[in-house]
Amino acid sequence: MLLLLLFVGPPLLGGWLLTRFIKLSQVPELHGRARTRHLAALVGLAALITLIGYVEVLVISEPIPGAHAASRSAWPWAHEHPLLVVLLASALVTLVLLWQPSRRLGGLSFGAGALLVSGCLGLWGSIHEHRHRQTLRQTAAVYDASGWPLSTLSTSR
Repeated sequence: MLLLLLFVGPPLLGGWLLTRFIKLSQVPELHGRARTRHLAALVGLAALITLIGYVEVLVISEPIPGAHAASRSAWPWAHEHPLLVVLLASALVTLVLLWQPSRRLGGLSFGAGALLVSGCLGLWGSIHEHRHRQTLRQTAAVYDASGWPLSTLSTSR
């Protein structure tokens, strides 16, 4: 039951949050702090929806291990660039909301929330990539200092 909840839960939560966002995206004639809180809530909802979409893209595009073959991904392009897929989907939702005059502020809020999450995920990915490259450089430096010739590690015979 828990496994079913883990697979079905995030898409259902994302759909529920999206319906709440669409319902709240018609910003009433609020002024002052009430309007600011309403728009901040819309940005927060959009950020959660974008984050759930990112996790779903990562899970769906993960390579599935096979019993007798190498693992393959059903969507290798989504596995390589999951943030791009989420940004394109967020841009589409933003444009659909901007198309309707009564939901323009909601569309701008969705775009802001999506950019907030994608910016944070982009920074995290950049830091992770930098650490990985730094580890590779340190490993190469240790190998060079060891004096082992590269030809002894060749696997071709």
